[in-house]
Amino acid sequence: MKSIIAFVLALQVGAVTGVSAETVSVPLPMIQGRYYVDINPPVTLHYHRQEHFELARVPLSVSGAWLHVSGTFVAGETSCWLYDPADQDTFAQKIELFASLNDTTGVWDPIADWMTGTESGPLEYTTPFLRASREVNWEFLKAGYGLLGMTVTFMIFPECSVLIWPEATIEQAELIIEGEFAVAVDQSTWGGIKALYR
Repeated sequence: MKSIIAFVLALQVGAVTGVSAETVSVPLPMIQGRYYVDINPPVTLHYHRQEHFELARVPLSVSGAWLHVSGTFVAGETSCWLYDPADQDTFAQKIELFASLNDTTGVWDPIADWMTGTESGPLEYTTPFLRASREVNWEFLKAGYGLLGMTVTFMIFPECSVLIWPEATIEQAELIIEGEFAVAVDQSTWGGIKALYR
């Protein structure tokens, strides 16, 4: 009798889960905020944030990951000379945003980066996480958690001096993961299973 119950139970449990290919979004509130340089002594670069995230459902497989951010950008101003220090040209100062996922398996971290334009205004990017010259192994995300870091790089050259520092404010940040996830396909409950044997 026990073997029959175990067999029926296995069939019933097998009916409550399936596999679905889908895209999930993971909010990153700790990545949001202002990235800037405080020019008051001592000069401080407020350029790095990180967030530990957990997935509501553990993926069975992952085919890709992207970072989506939106907010505003304020262009800076840089004065540069090429041949004669007395001959200065002024350029818009842009910044590069660089994000990385911490690969807990010890392989190189996947990175996503992009450069802002030279005009102030809204910014919005959806950028894939990649590895240089190799395919990303997403096995580490199957643990259901991870660490994401965001860094803003201010482009400074030896022949230039920053007159106005640029800055970016990220108002929304999310990690987008595409993969296969276990999903319920039946409304059966443990109570329903037990009811079969009453």
